[in-house]
Amino acid sequence: MIDINLLEYLVTFHKEGSLLKASESLNLSQPSLSKAMQKLEDELDLKIFDRKANKITLNQNGLELLDYANDILKMNEQLEKKAKELKENEMTMSIGYPAAQTNHPINIPILFIIFFILA
Repeated sequence: MIDINLLEYLVTFHKEGSLLKASESLNLSQPSLSKAMQKLEDELDLKIFDRKANKITLNQNGLELLDYANDILKMNEQLEKKAKELKENEMTMSIGYPAAQTNHPINIPILFIIFFILA
């Protein structure tokens, strides 16, 4: 399974146009980003970069995979957003009330009544 961060690095590299600018944007060292790009190629088992004296560019394979990387990142963002919405919509209600008083004919705690009115 490909690490989602590697896809983010790929997209940022393409957007910034160089390892130096991408590493600055991602707050990574250039050697760390370079290793991450190599790791991505290893995980894909596919060359996606052309490397020439102090220059790295996406090759045709890399350009074709770029759209998929963008789609995966967007879907991941949507998944995280939906999970957050679902978590916020969960309602957990705990009701605590004192023991029943024997001298009162009907002892229904006010919180219990409010719960059913609002439900």
